[in-house]
Amino acid sequence: KTAVDPVMDIYARLNTIRLRKGDDPRIIDQNIADLMALARKDSYRMYRDIIYYAAGLFEMERNGYTAADGYLLQSIANNENNTRQRSQSFMLLGDARYAHKTYGAAAMPYDSANTNQLKSPDSMRVETRKPGTKAVSEAEAIIAVQDSLLKVAAMPETERIEYVKSINKKLRKERGLKEETAASIGMNGPDATGGAELFTATQGSWYFYDASRRSNGFNAFRRKWGDRRNSDNWRRS
Repeated sequence: KTAVDPVMDIYARLNTIRLRKGDDPRIIDQNIADLMALARKDSYRMYRDIIYYAAGLFEMERNGYTAADGYLLQSIANNENNTRQRSQSFMLLGDARYAHKTYGAAAMPYDSANTNQLKSPDSMRVETRKPGTKAVSEAEAIIAVQDSLLKVAAMPETERIEYVKSINKKLRKERGLKEETAASIGMNGPDATGGAELFTATQGSWYFYDASRRSNGFNAFRRKWGDRRNSDNWRRS
């Protein structure tokens, strides 16, 4: 209450918690409530990234990883030009997710933290964890896509067509494109404007009806994955 510098006030509260956290568990709740009261004041707008970071630290003191995740995301969102604080917030977000054993989700914040702006032990921890969390994140993304494709493939044909149409309509709306008409879909497959190169329409010829492009795709697949038999789940297995 007597600190001239609000940052000093915040860190004084944090260190008081560390000294007294065993006395009364409610003290953390009270200090987080005080921090949120500060964050709502316009005069503290420039310090909201530090305020939410401190709230994340408080939650980490009692293993409140989910709550810490929310506070740290707000810290990053409210950071305007404090690059050092941004890296600390990303690092702590990665630590919270890693401690919570959501290793794939920890990849993004660890990758976003500038280790040159962190203390040596923190920098070493981030660099050590970064490759493993990235590998888990990439594997989870593959599983999510494959599970989605298998779920769609298992649908009855009429239900699958309607499902794909609804997704296509949603994506076109998000991109500000007009709804497809029967003429735009045509006999050669869907209009793939804005899609991956694989499905980019070329003079009305869809990828699977173009022998040359299909052959190139087949050879590119073999170069990356080798000879694979045509079976489900081969990539996962």
